[in-house]
Amino acid sequence: MIKDLLISFKDNIKSKSANPLFGAIIIVWLVKNWNLFFSLYYFEPKASLVEKRAFVIEHFTARPFLGTLLWCIGEAFIVLALSYLLLNAARLIINLFEKRLTPHIYKLTDEKSIVLKSKYDALENERKRLEKKIEEERDGRLKLQEDIERLEKRLASTTEIIEPIKDENSNQTIQPTPDVAQRMFENLKKNNELANFEKATTEIINQGPLKKDTDYVIEFTTLGLIRPTKMYGDGSGNYYIYTMTDLGIKVRDLLILDRISG
Repeated sequence: MIKDLLISFKDNIKSKSANPLFGAIIIVWLVKNWNLFFSLYYFEPKASLVEKRAFVIEHFTARPFLGTLLWCIGEAFIVLALSYLLLNAARLIINLFEKRLTPHIYKLTDEKSIVLKSKYDALENERKRLEKKIEEERDGRLKLQEDIERLEKRLASTTEIIEPIKDENSNQTIQPTPDVAQRMFENLKKNNELANFEKATTEIINQGPLKKDTDYVIEFTTLGLIRPTKMYGDGSGNYYIYTMTDLGIKVRDLLILDRISG
């Protein structure tokens, strides 16, 4: 148990002495009482215990412990302040030479070995901008690929695949009839109506109004590609909000695939 107490006391002293303030107080107190510690180790061999005790008592009588401790604490604060002041002064000198004078010396003697911070910052900002742009391009390409795969899956699920049929009597191959969406797309393409259809569907996606009596709006409504949902504006009945029908969505998917492949 005594050993544990000694170890605990030793660890406590070690932790306190590691603190800058406590360490400074201990050092100042030892310096102010150097005569006591020096004498304890170098008493004359003939000195008796009574003489030694008398010396210690006389020392602490002349130097009261509490008063001496308070003076040591005050001086420790002064020592710490001076120490940190000198440390920061040294750091100021080091930084002055490393950050200010040394680059100018390199610039005068070996200009190629250094780069101005302003130029470095500009290049670093440009690098970050390019990295961000590349990342955005990569994300956009991945999203486009996902859209293509989604459209291909939708087209594959909605388009009936008909194998060519061979006529046994005439030995001729009868080509399958395209589905309605495919035939509608080919018809719009043939009549140069894809641009108008793309314009109309883009406006619909953006929830913008379409003029009801416009020729291509009338045509696409008649073909069952789009349909009006509600009146838009002042109630004059000229503009409506439209939506795409299922057939219109399939035709627009075919248009997107055609744009990508073309």
